[in-house]
Amino acid sequence: MVENIAAQSGDVDLLSQDATARQFDASTPENNVWVGASAGTGKTKVLTDRVLRLLLPRENGAAASPAHKILCLTFTKAGASEMSIRIASELGSWAVMDDLKLHERLKALYGRTAKEHEIKAARELFADVVDVPGGLKIMTIHSFCQSVLGRFPLEAGVSPQFRLIEEQDAANLIEQARRAVMSGGVEDDDIRSAIHNVASFVNDEQFSSLLEGFISEREQFFKVLDRIGGVNGIYQELCRYHDISADESSDDILNKACMEGAFARDELKKIYLAKLDLGTANEVKDAAPLEAFLSAVTIEERVQLFETAYQNVFLTSGEIRKRLVTSNVAKSFPDAVDIMRLEAERIVAILEKIAAHRLCSLTRDLCLLCEKILFQYQSLKEIGGYLDYDDLIQKTAALLKGQREGFSCADSSWVQYKLDQGIDHVLVDEAQDTNPIQWDVISALCGEFFTGQSAQEQDRSLFVVGDEKQSIYSFQRASPVAFNEMKAFFKARVEEAQKKWSPVAMNTSFRSTHSVLSVVDSVFADVVARVGLGEDKVAHTAFRRGHAGLVELLPLYHFDESDEKLGLWDVPDEALNLQTAQQKMADALAQKVKGWLDNQDILLSKDRPVEAGDIMILLGRRGELINQISKALKKQGVPVGGVDRIVLGDELAVEDLMAAARFALLPEDDLNLACFLKSPFIGLNEDELFHVAYGREGSLWDVARKALPQAHISYMKEMIKVGRNEKPYEFFAYMLHSQCPADDVSGLRALLTRLGSDVKDALDEFMSAALSFGMNDVASLQQFVFEQERGASEIKREQEEGGGFVRIMTVHGSKGLQAPIVILPDTTQKPRGSSGVKANQKLLWPDKTGVSIPLWAANKDVETEFYKDHKVKIDDVLEEEKRRLLYVAMTRAEDRLYVMGAAPKKKPKDRHVPENCWYELVQKGMLAHPEVQDLGDGHLIVQHKQLAKVKGNTQKELQRPAKVRAVPQWAYESVEELNEPLIDIIRPSQMAEVASSPISGTDERRFARGNLIHKLLQVLPDIPRQRWNEAGGAYLKRYADGFSERQCEEILNNSLRVLNDEAFKDIFGPGSRSEVPINGLVQGQGFVNGQIDRLLVQEDKVLFIDYKTNRPPPHDVENVPEIYKKQMSIYAEILRQIYPDKAISGALLWTDGPFLMKI
Repeated sequence: MVENIAAQSGDVDLLSQDATARQFDASTPENNVWVGASAGTGKTKVLTDRVLRLLLPRENGAAASPAHKILCLTFTKAGASEMSIRIASELGSWAVMDDLKLHERLKALYGRTAKEHEIKAARELFADVVDVPGGLKIMTIHSFCQSVLGRFPLEAGVSPQFRLIEEQDAANLIEQARRAVMSGGVEDDDIRSAIHNVASFVNDEQFSSLLEGFISEREQFFKVLDRIGGVNGIYQELCRYHDISADESSDDILNKACMEGAFARDELKKIYLAKLDLGTANEVKDAAPLEAFLSAVTIEERVQLFETAYQNVFLTSGEIRKRLVTSNVAKSFPDAVDIMRLEAERIVAILEKIAAHRLCSLTRDLCLLCEKILFQYQSLKEIGGYLDYDDLIQKTAALLKGQREGFSCADSSWVQYKLDQGIDHVLVDEAQDTNPIQWDVISALCGEFFTGQSAQEQDRSLFVVGDEKQSIYSFQRASPVAFNEMKAFFKARVEEAQKKWSPVAMNTSFRSTHSVLSVVDSVFADVVARVGLGEDKVAHTAFRRGHAGLVELLPLYHFDESDEKLGLWDVPDEALNLQTAQQKMADALAQKVKGWLDNQDILLSKDRPVEAGDIMILLGRRGELINQISKALKKQGVPVGGVDRIVLGDELAVEDLMAAARFALLPEDDLNLACFLKSPFIGLNEDELFHVAYGREGSLWDVARKALPQAHISYMKEMIKVGRNEKPYEFFAYMLHSQCPADDVSGLRALLTRLGSDVKDALDEFMSAALSFGMNDVASLQQFVFEQERGASEIKREQEEGGGFVRIMTVHGSKGLQAPIVILPDTTQKPRGSSGVKANQKLLWPDKTGVSIPLWAANKDVETEFYKDHKVKIDDVLEEEKRRLLYVAMTRAEDRLYVMGAAPKKKPKDRHVPENCWYELVQKGMLAHPEVQDLGDGHLIVQHKQLAKVKGNTQKELQRPAKVRAVPQWAYESVEELNEPLIDIIRPSQMAEVASSPISGTDERRFARGNLIHKLLQVLPDIPRQRWNEAGGAYLKRYADGFSERQCEEILNNSLRVLNDEAFKDIFGPGSRSEVPINGLVQGQGFVNGQIDRLLVQEDKVLFIDYKTNRPPPHDVENVPEIYKKQMSIYAEILRQIYPDKAISGALLWTDGPFLMKI
């Protein structure tokens, strides 16, 4: 458990020392380190420190590791980007940091006082790293594999010009491959039979889900096919596991079961007669199928009765009836019970055997179809020169391990040798999410680190950081088992090489308060809750001692129930306004958040009001609850960042836009037109549409052109015209930004009026998809509509820290994120069960079952005992992962954690929520907490007050969202057409007369001198005054090529004389701006695009100046070149249009003097 909150300040120092010592051990370059880092313990800092210490000279005097020989593999691009930024920022600060601060920073890194050569190396590191081609190798494993394949394409068996295919494009190729295979079933009997059998059990959506499973597991599927001899070998192996003959079918089994002599006819006949004489009325009725089966003459008749009614005499829901005969029958015929039971057991055995045959044949047929589709998909990729993300890993692993077909071990060794020359240190982040084939790549990379002379003589190391408690990506084949197996593997390799192996456990959390961590520990102290989180006790230490924290479990929300009970013949003529438990919870959550923001509820540990960006709402899965919460928050006016994934086809606004596109493409289609007429763009209601459509002669479009107002018809005709002539993006942009019959401003406003502001996220993503389609494909509206209808485009949206809005996402999407306030509303789902199970989750793979072949049961009727036994094991593993998911969710919270729950409508027996669901686990953990407050009705709180002093004014750190102002009316008004065409763009500083101005002259150096002065006057005012001499001298030293030291000194002095002159203090002072772009329309000149050298806008006046470096300068206005006067008058005219209420004053600043000359 977490230590007592009332620790003394000395304990805090000890905590800091312990945490720092562990981080120091983990970052020591000489050690091969495996870090077990609990949530919030600073693993990113350890990774960063490790890289920095590798880049610095070693404590033993050894040289630093070259930057290009360090490889850091991260789980996400965001993780790689964050780490790259941290390291670059640190190295950049070292380059300019004063000596004292640099000494302190290096002391913290080294654990001792740095030596002079180490300090010198630290200052030079930034430049050294910048000069490395491509920079530091900090990347995802997919990016690394892509670079390897790009370097060795021929050795890897890929096209040298291969292209990485994105998910949506890959989905399109897969669909193309699927259609090709399905259409091939016309000629191939095996394919046709497989399609028929599989389609008898699954629909199109379920088959797509199964195919998705085969695609993600294709590496092990192809290994099975190679090892076992193809799809038929899988069938033979399945039959062997189930102890059935591969040569007989389920029909053969049924026929044998119904043959004369297969059942005890005479004994069953006697039982039937006894039931007639002594049985109850129900028993006599139930015995009829028994008599029909016994009386049947042919096997075919008995088979038909067996499959329908006969087995129901003995079984209920697949189980043997508890009472097969009544007591009266049993007394008159003592053997009746045994005979009926024997027949029941025979039927169960027959059904099990039939299920086994169906499971084996269906698995075979599914494997056959998916094999063909995968081969076709691979062929399409090869034709296009594509690789998908799985290809990157698989082909790199095969290349490094020498397993590519036609590729010798010697060739593999050569590739390894070339890579070995470039990598000395490998760092792996989020190792618990690394799957077996990715581990193959990593182990192959590090293979030479611990072998032969390389292990003894070279400075090479492996660093791995992860946490098995946070392994939540089993759908990507990651597992805690693989994590621990690789830990044992590398430990053995390191120790064999007689190098130092250093396992480091980091449990001091810098993220969460004591309140949050103590509840986390209490929840997972329970034996049931801790299953799947590792063998060690879950225990955290809070670094944030004395910080206010809160964990609150709110009472369950229940479904509304009607008090009015309708009779059998009563007509329900009134709608009942009843809310579901989920809707009530969503509304309560939104009101709670709204209250925090309106009442400026204080985050005590930060001493500031709660902001929307402080709040993160996490759900275990995507579903309707996400939408309910989002809508409830928006209804309360709370800024919401949108969900982390959007399925475009499911959004109403997208459906309306697609209806418009279908109409534009085919107006004669009545359904297309009807949908468009009812959309927010036209706005007909049901009655109006019925009036137009009912009893019509001809197409709806013919009738509509006569029945609807002319403005409506003109609008629709314009839609048809635009749809036929423009690209998808332009068509939809026109729809959204043009007036429509339902709104005289724009189609966008019509959509927002009808559907609300919720649709903005979906519209943004849809328009992005249309724009992207126009760049990458044939920009046809018809093709775009087809692609959108064919594939369910799912948009993944990155949710960054803060941002001024509430974030709603799944727990999977929250990895790497945190928030001061976390809310968990989705806590009452079943830990296991068939509810909501995808079709591909019924497909069991060898790496999960330990069986040599895949298993698939389409439904419960074909689930054999063999299948059920292995399915239970996988369900256990998934249940363990859901507990790890709860751990990840709870540990995202920094200060406050709120747990909510909606009671299911059908409650489990004697319970309010499913057993071992998240809500119950948290409830048990909080009830066991020594400091829990029970407020009644299941409302529990663990809370601690703020004891520590808040450092600094965190109020300044807030980034409050800008106030939203109403759109001015002029934005909706049409722009008047110009009576005269625009004159060509004029750029005052580049007008022709400048060619003969004094600046140019015939001396090119004069022009260079002017540029140098101009630049100094631009940048020096933004630098502290005491550094002007130093910065200006450094600039001239670097850029004043061809100028002597005396000339550079003169240029700098001229510039500084201008900046130090009291006359110019305003124009170069606070609030002034340099190099200000300006453009506008000037009467008699045309459209002007220029740049003012220096601009100052004050309350009542605007001052602008333009630098001139003529030598000697004119001393009166009369001698100023006309082009300069014209330039200044143009600037002044534009500024008058921008600032009509201010006085405009312009001047030329002659740098050779210096002096201002008002123009």
